[in-house]
Amino acid sequence: IAPAPPGVPQIEVTFDVDANSVFNVSAADKTPGKSQKITINNDKARLSKDDIERMVNEAEKFRAEDEAATARITAKNGLESYAYNLRSSLNEEAFASKFELTTRLSIVHFQNVEMTSATANFTDPYIFRVTFECISPLTELE
Repeated sequence: IAPAPPGVPQIEVTFDVDANSVFNVSAADKTPGKSQKITINNDKARLSKDDIERMVNEAEKFRAEDEAATARITAKNGLESYAYNLRSSLNEEAFASKFELTTRLSIVHFQNVEMTSATANFTDPYIFRVTFECISPLTELE
């Protein structure tokens, strides 16, 4: 499957476990019609049933932490994406000219200072949402 920018490739992934506990994974790129397959056999007995049970229990134990990390990363990525799109739009004169100079300066300050601080220091998804809520009114057309 050829490398492509995020969001461009359309890949269909199929997972299947057959009667012999053989795990099959196939991935097909819908655009050019190329596909690849891999089969994973448990013929080496790498994990015992006790190991598997212990790992499942650990996964349950850390589920809340994993969900919190997922929420934080999702919020951070959303804010970074918003800031990137905003910066790209402000580079277009037709869009930038719709804002007063003070508003444009506030947005640039947000991107240069606040975004760096927000993405580097904050670990709470709430902080990312608040930061987004502070900057989004600036971008409403005046």
